[in-house]
Amino acid sequence: MKYLIYLFIIFGLVVVLSGCGQKAV
Repeated sequence: MKYLIYLFIIFGLVVVLSGCGQKAV
């Protein structure tokens, strides 16, 4: 079950990073 939590964390980081990238552009 822990891998599912890590998956959500990674997904969240990707969304945040992609959002910051769009703002920078």
